[in-house]
Amino acid sequence: MWCLIQARRSLGYPIAHIPRDLRLTPHVDAAPRSAAPSAPRRPAAPSAVFLPLFSPFGISSGYVGVTLAFLLARAGLSTLEVTTIVAGTIWVQTWKVLWAPIVDTVGNPKLWYGLGATGVGASILAMSVLPVTAGGVPVITLLALLSSAASTLVSMSSEIFMAQSVPAESRGAPAAVSSSMAIITIAPPIPMNGQTV
Repeated sequence: MWCLIQARRSLGYPIAHIPRDLRLTPHVDAAPRSAAPSAPRRPAAPSAVFLPLFSPFGISSGYVGVTLAFLLARAGLSTLEVTTIVAGTIWVQTWKVLWAPIVDTVGNPKLWYGLGATGVGASILAMSVLPVTAGGVPVITLLALLSSAASTLVSMSSEIFMAQSVPAESRGAPAAVSSSMAIITIAPPIPMNGQTV
């Protein structure tokens, strides 16, 4: 964006010819505004509203990366087996680009959010009541992967809510809340069997 503005300035284009959404800030934008009346602005949703909306996303990865990892290590699984399960949940997150267009275009974001939150809750509940043994690892792994996939529905639909309810010029703070949920869910190193994961 900055390069486009600099290129246009160096070619002699006045800033008024740069589309409004590509201008940097009102301080740099010195072009006169048009006399057309602007539509009344709706109040921006407070950033704190989005924190609980993103919480199932963080709870899913936090449960698998911290609580379940601890329980599996205590049950005698090797560090390799535990980290394979945790890595599998992250792997699912990398493939959400395949179903993101469906969430963005088909159905209602509230429905997607409900499906995702229900999936996260049900899978965590199932993982917490299953006995943590070496024989139950395949079922626990499948539930962890399903929880991760359901959490992608939560995050994508929450981002749709944010995009629809916050004016473009006020999206910085809610976007920071969204990013902080990703940072909060990074699990701290956990000692398992004498090794740090």
